[in-house]
Formats: sequence, structure tokens, C-alpha cells
Amino acid sequence: RGQPLTALAGIARPAAFFTMLQSAGLTLAETQALPDHYDFRSWLRPSGKGQKLICTEKDAVKLWPLAPNALAVPLVLDVPPAFFAALDEALAARGHSPRTPAPGAPQAVGP
Repeated sequence: RGQPLTALAGIARPAAFFTMLQSAGLTLAETQALPDHYDFRSWLRPSGKGQKLICTEKDAVKLWPLAPNALAVPLVLDVPPAFFAALDEALAARGHSPRTPAPGAPQAVGP
């Protein structure tokens, strides 16, 4: 925190990623919105000299060979229990039991 960062995002909605970083209190000196699934082979490092790079984990996998010190933000999904209850209800309404695989689906192994 406090150090200006250059944020990169090759995702569908890069502005949402940049907003999330700023909401977390990070200072973004520069942002680069790249096409989704950008491969970074033709990428030019931003002009901000000495600024740390920050990107999504998805982008970091492709960026690290060019910028090994880039910071990666992990995707953390926190699904509330109400979501699974609603999913079970929706499946039941369509005739599927949450514990019974759909016809043709692989069978679970184990107890």
C-alpha cells in the first residue's frame, strides 16, 4: 500500500478489476486494459519506471516470463450457502435430486 502500481488486466471487464484494486486502497498510477486472453508476446511494458506491476492470476501465468516480479491477485469466490439451497431447489423443480447425477453423467466414486 502507498506505492503506486501499474495494473494490467486481460479479462472481459478490466475496469471492474481496477476498481476492486482501488477499493482495496491500492494506488494505481497507470492501468492497461488488454484484450481477454491476451498472450503478452507483443506486450510493451508500461512507461512507469520502477512501478510494480499487478494483475490477475490468470494473466500472471503468461506475464511472469516477461515480468517475474509482477504481483498476482488471486480469485477468491465466496459462495453463500443460500446459493446452494437455491440451486438445489432449482434442480428439484426440474426433476433432479441434488444427490443424484443427471442421466449420462459420470457416477461419483466413494462412500
